[in-house]
Order: sequence, then structure tokens, then C-alpha cells
Amino acid sequence: MEFILAGTKDKKALPFEKEEFDLIYSRRGPTSIINNSYLLKPGGIMFGIHSAAKDVVEKRLRESGLSDIETEVFDEAMLIFPNEKELEKYISSSHRSLDYSLEVNREAFKKIVKEHTVDSEIRMQEWRYVWKAHKDILNAN
Repeated sequence: MEFILAGTKDKKALPFEKEEFDLIYSRRGPTSIINNSYLLKPGGIMFGIHSAAKDVVEKRLRESGLSDIETEVFDEAMLIFPNEKELEKYISSSHRSLDYSLEVNREAFKKIVKEHTVDSEIRMQEWRYVWKAHKDILNAN
């Protein structure tokens, strides 16, 4: 078994062939789901951990030719950030967020920091879930 770490935002930049993998673990999404399913062999399994809206992720999975979707929800996750810069990087990398490192978004970021600071600690509570899906053999892309 070989583990490979690669960015998945642009499937043309990935160093892999179409339908090269039997199993894919996705830590990001839902954009990565589209590109990862391209790399998954028919009958292959993809699984991941997400905090994005479940309906969005499940829709992307179905639209990408994946089926037999299973999810298991964790009640909550408490994220604790050592400083504002780490919070900025985290929320800016979210698929729905603004780039909070830009000056135009600084006021919005300050508001987020204030909302999530408790006893001088920056905390963000989220729920997470694990999902698993199969690439259809008959309807492979």
C-alpha cells in the first residue's frame, strides 16, 4: 500500500490517471469529491471526513457517480486555535468562506474572532461526519 498526499482542486494538476485507484480517502470536499471520483475505479470506494453541509456533500457524491452513500455523524467537535492567524487560515480554506487575509474582509474576520473567543481562547464548535460511497460499475464516468 502506498499513501500519496496531493491537492485536489484541479484534476488536471493531479499526477494520476483516470480510474487509477480502488480506494480514496478525502479529507476535503465537496470540490475534491468531483475530482477524486474521476480517479476512482468503477466499484471502488471513497470515504472522507467533513464538516460541510451533509446535503451538499451527498449531492456532490451522487452527481459524481457515487452511490450506496453512508454517513455517520459525530455529535460535535471543538476546535481550539492557538492564535487568530490559525483561525484565519482555517476558515479561509473552507469552501464557503471568504479569504479573511484580505483587507476588505478584515472587519468580518474581527467579528468572527469576537464571536468565538471565550476566556481568551479562540474556539469553534462544529459537527463532523464520516461518509463512505461506492463508484457505480455500470454508470462509471
